Formats: sequence, structure tokens, C-alpha cells
Amino acid sequence: MTWNPVPPHIKILQYTLYDLPVRRGDLPAFMADSFKLIEENEKAFKGISDPLSLFHNRSHKYSGIQFGIDDGTLSVRAYGEPEITALKIWWKLHRKKNGLKPANLLTQKELYTLGFLPVLQTFKTARFLVNREKQRELSQQLDTESVSKILADYLVANFFPFFNHLGYRHDRAEREIVANVLRVKRLPKPYTVFKGAKRQAYDIVFETNLRLPRLFRMGEATALGFGNVYRWK
Repeated sequence: MTWNPVPPHIKILQYTLYDLPVRRGDLPAFMADSFKLIEENEKAFKGISDPLSLFHNRSHKYSGIQFGIDDGTLSVRAYGEPEITALKIWWKLHRKKNGLKPANLLTQKELYTLGFLPVLQTFKTARFLVNREKQRELSQQLDTESVSKILADYLVANFFPFFNHLGYRHDRAEREIVANVLRVKRLPKPYTVFKGAKRQAYDIVFETNLRLPRLFRMGEATALGFGNVYRWK
């Protein structure tokens, strides 16, 4: 594969706020309050045009700022320098508004460089949500092999919004992206996302030749913390 002089890369920052317990059902309301705080303090986001759009992804693109739940506590993750700056400003505003003096804050940083691996690496994505069209297609399949093939193709398709966020355009004819589903579990009930919509979830173990970030989510509703990706044995 022919790389640019500087391979596509991105800075990632995550705050895990152990002083802020939150339940999944409460997360949308917490996010709505955060959006309101951003709108009311837009001038505080100096040098950032339309900061709310970084937090509230209204278009079909990779969510640059993602809220989530880790061990019952709030986590917020940002991909890219403008997003990281916006996250730091939001956290300062949130602390000031609520009089918080956090004693248990975990900060994780990553500098991710896009690349391909010489051997396949295994990952798991938990509570990976699919869109309505894909769920209709999956519901018509009776055998595990067909389901795995559809989900493998869908995993590859979900890499591309992240590529766009990196400013990278991938040529499939030049380099194949491999995604093999090794194990799939359909979770018993759909999850509620924005505006009360329901999305079916899967836990998927897969292997790929694409180097993935250590802090990464994919699928529908990553802004709500769905689709966490982990290295797998």
C-alpha cells in the first residue's frame, strides 16, 4: 500500500470519571444536559466553530466525542485535536457548574497511526449495534454462516466512517481489508438509542488485518458508548 509522507494518525483522549456513577438508562439525559451546557457557554469554546456538533453528531459520520459507561461510571472519549480541546473545555464547565472536585479521574491518552498488520489480530466488539436495514437482512438468515458473512462485511463498512474522520481514503483495489467473524452472539433484546429508537446488539469476536486503536468503538450509537472494541485472546 502506498502511504502518504505522514501516515494517517490521530490523538485520542478518554476521561473515566469514577466520582460520577451513571446507569445506561440515565446516560441520554446526562448527554442532553451536557449539550445544553455547551449551547449556553459556546463562547468558552474559543477557536472551535460549532462546538455542539462535535458532541452531538447529527450526520452519518464517526462520532468524534463519545460518552460511555465503564464499571458503572461515566467515561468520555475524544478523537482528534479539536475534539480533545472541546472535551477539556466541557469538563471544566461541568466541574464549575456542579461544584465538582474529582478525586478519582483516570486519563488515558493514545496516539494512533493507521496501518495494516502482517498477521491477523483478534478483537471483540461488545454490544455492537446494527442499523434497521441490516437487521432486516440478518433476520432473514437461518444459518450461522450467513449471519457471520453479513456481519463481517458490515464490520468492514464500519471502518470507513473512522477513515473519513482521519482524513484518509482507502482504495479497496490496492489493499483488502480482512474481517473474519469467529464467533457471534445475538443479544436477547434491542437497546434504546436516541429518540427512543431500538437497535439490535451483537457480541462479535473477529479477526482483521487492520491495526485498530486501543480506545475504539464501532457500529451504531458509538456516541452512547456502544460497540467497544477490545483485543481478544
